[in-house]
Amino acid sequence: DYAYLDSGLDLDDRKRHSHYGMGVYKTSNGGDSWEPTGLTYQLTELDGSLMRRVFVNPLNENELVAGGIGGIFTSADAGQTWTTINDSLIRDLKMDPNNPNILYASSGYLSNSNNGTAGIMKSTDFGANWTWLNTGIPTTGSVLRIEIAIAPSNSDHLYAIAVDSISGFYGLYTS
Repeated sequence: DYAYLDSGLDLDDRKRHSHYGMGVYKTSNGGDSWEPTGLTYQLTELDGSLMRRVFVNPLNENELVAGGIGGIFTSADAGQTWTTINDSLIRDLKMDPNNPNILYASSGYLSNSNNGTAGIMKSTDFGANWTWLNTGIPTTGSVLRIEIAIAPSNSDHLYAIAVDSISGFYGLYTS
């Protein structure tokens, strides 16, 4: 639940501690039970415990990539161990439907704490390396988050909606 990021839920006595996460968990029996992977958190880690999305490489089930508040993480051993690839606040993570090696991630900016950078990154090797894209989206001050989509009709077309803290909508971008 990213809706309350950067709002100090632990400080203002709103008792909204359900907002925090526990990391990445794994099932090997169709969801009957779940076990923690090597990328787990304690609820006391507050916003830092939030994960946004996890992908399993359809070409190799032992390769995983995850994105969350703490950045982008990869695993080559089905989640037992993880490597931090990037420490940006990840708002969204998408996989190209035609080529699972191509991933896009959007990062965010937190206005209350003046922290982070809004932008979009691309990986062509299932998350091992990332390149910042030149989007024209303001990196700090205006845009808080970016949500991305890949056109199902042509995965070369990427869409991004940028959101600010005032009216919500900042702009729609295409590439």
